[in-house]
Amino acid sequence: MTRVVDKLLNRGTTEAPTWAHEELQATYPSFLMGMAQYAIAAPLTSGTWTNFFGKLDRPKVGVDVPEYVMKRIAKVVCDESLDKEIQNKVTSEGKAMATENLKMYRKGVLETLKEFNKPWPLVSPANMSCLF
Repeated sequence: MTRVVDKLLNRGTTEAPTWAHEELQATYPSFLMGMAQYAIAAPLTSGTWTNFFGKLDRPKVGVDVPEYVMKRIAKVVCDESLDKEIQNKVTSEGKAMATENLKMYRKGVLETLKEFNKPWPLVSPANMSCLF
């Protein structure tokens, strides 16, 4: 997901993005769906996992995995430095394209994750405020 955002904003440069959202919109929903399925299944399947738990930043039990996964996604999608990246573009066209790319990307993330609102919502204003 970070690579998609990098391309959508042309992160790290003052130049306008060279990629439009439409060119990348097919690349991230499958990743998000996989992560959402992983999060949803965790409380039921984590008892068989052998390499996930025991790492410093990870939860200790399966029921905490969905929140962990959503926080990891939010860290990329709602990164506060993205607005600064847009403001660093030297042209108004570059700023406008980067702004639109980010807006459409976030809309796509929200639409994808809303498909997984049962048995409980994965995405909410509490865990991904930038999407609402």
